[in-house]
Amino acid sequence: MKRSDTVRFFGMLAAAAVMIAVVIATLNGRVNKLRMQRFEDVSMLMLGTSLFRYAIPDPSGGPVLSDIADGNLLRLGYSGASEGQLLQLARLGAQAGVRKIAIEVNPIVSRFAGRDECSASNRWKEVYNEIRLSARPYLRGRDVLSGGLGEPPQDVTTANMAADLNLLYPLRVEGPCLGPAWVDLVASHPSTIFIFVTMPRRLAARDRIGADGMAQFNSAAIDFAQSVGSDLFLVDPDGSWGDENFVDQAHQSAIGAERFQRTFSIWHEALP
Repeated sequence: MKRSDTVRFFGMLAAAAVMIAVVIATLNGRVNKLRMQRFEDVSMLMLGTSLFRYAIPDPSGGPVLSDIADGNLLRLGYSGASEGQLLQLARLGAQAGVRKIAIEVNPIVSRFAGRDECSASNRWKEVYNEIRLSARPYLRGRDVLSGGLGEPPQDVTTANMAADLNLLYPLRVEGPCLGPAWVDLVASHPSTIFIFVTMPRRLAARDRIGADGMAQFNSAAIDFAQSVGSDLFLVDPDGSWGDENFVDQAHQSAIGAERFQRTFSIWHEALP
């Protein structure tokens, strides 16, 4: 290939990259605007992974949690949600004027095996996940929040739990990738109350993590909440939840969901 052809080729690649970046930025801007519009009537927003979806099956909170919302509650639980995605949703909620935002802390302070979400290359994964979670539903004419609204499936069993444990663990407790951004978010929105929530795990998962690992996780969650100046709901600090509370290694059963909502409500009512 001649030098002129090489220069032309890389110039075309650069132009294509710029066009793709512009399209993605425009699409995300439209999606985020629609998200904020959905958040404008919400008084309490609960953001998390699929663990939140199982713990709070009803996206509006149900009879237990709707009482503490002092208005409309909205639960969003995205499968595999990352720290960056939760931060973006929390930022949009605060900008929309949501009074209380509760956020699952698990993906903020810990990582499953094989996941390096703090790396620079992870930004491309974040872009892909944004497209998958929100832009794709938007392009298909669906609700931009649809991926986080759904109720949990009812056919989950422990049949594949051993394989899941081997895939997900050991758990790495590393603290937040985006610590300064969380501090800035909370400090920039004094009218919004931010709450962080740990999610419990089945005994089999706790055994994989180990007593020292669980203590490290709890300590990391406490340190993070303190660093941003927010309250933390440490749901199972002693690791005492029995297997009846779970459908697999961490997702909660109907019994576990009722227990989680009840204990969270009691804890929330005791806040100053």
